[in-house]
Amino acid sequence: MLSKSPTVRVLVATSCVEVHAALESIAPYQAQEAVTTRGVYHALPNVQLAVVEIDSLIEEEVSRATLVEILNRSPLPWTTPERFLADPTTWRAHALAAAGNFQSFPPATAALTSAAADPAGGPVGEMGSAACAAGITASASTPARAAAWNLVVSIMSTA
Repeated sequence: MLSKSPTVRVLVATSCVEVHAALESIAPYQAQEAVTTRGVYHALPNVQLAVVEIDSLIEEEVSRATLVEILNRSPLPWTTPERFLADPTTWRAHALAAAGNFQSFPPATAALTSAAADPAGGPVGEMGSAACAAGITASASTPARAAAWNLVVSIMSTA
């Protein structure tokens, strides 16, 4: 069974025509346009992503500075046309993830590490850290030493 890709609702507040072409690459989508700061402000509750060119907006009721503050405080992902055009697929994933579609997380990299010490008081040492970071499982002479190895978890970007 083929699953349908979810539709992304995008606010386009820019005169950059390339944004519309890039939106075709992340279809399906629904575009809502705005040319004023008031228009952007009122459209925010209805969209999942905003592509906004702040300097080109006509100021109406909401100042540009206030609009930027509102956008920055909002859970809605927003970006400039230039940043959107650099990677539309990632911005689509940001929008869907922020809207609760957890199958669409954007690519990311995370590394978690912890320091460890031998229960007898000595450090595991640089060799232990390097071996663990390289993904090498060390054979430990005791269960206590085996438990002292550092844990490294990496989630590598697929993009």
